[in-house]
Amino acid sequence: MKTNKKQSIRILAVTAILFFSASIFAKANTTIKGRVLDNFNHPVEYATATIISPETMTIVEGDMCDYNGDFVIENVQPGEYILSVRQVGFDKNETRKIVVSENNEVFEVNTVVLNETNILLDELEVIAKLQNSENQKHS
Repeated sequence: MKTNKKQSIRILAVTAILFFSASIFAKANTTIKGRVLDNFNHPVEYATATIISPETMTIVEGDMCDYNGDFVIENVQPGEYILSVRQVGFDKNETRKIVVSENNEVFEVNTVVLNETNILLDELEVIAKLQNSENQKHS
């Protein structure tokens, strides 16, 4: 009789652990989707979209935009984030805090618009160094 009671307790414990583990992993199924366009309404290819923790200012997850300017950040935990979008030649765009709840399966972000930068370089200097080989020394 004690063996059956011990087995029942073990089965109950294993079931509780599996249920708890499943609930932890189920929370990480939110997907953040969005589109990045330039100020002429053209897609910005290869821009990076990252979500940042507002407390630590570290990158949590990210994705690179495809040829349509679309990005998909998957497996996002519930919480508050800052969406940061960057691309060379454009000003970065950081959103207000976005809140992902446990109920979100897909979190649609409004279209993000990147403005071209107007930074001009005063001067660009290219310096090359010719390497001497043994053959050049003996010529």
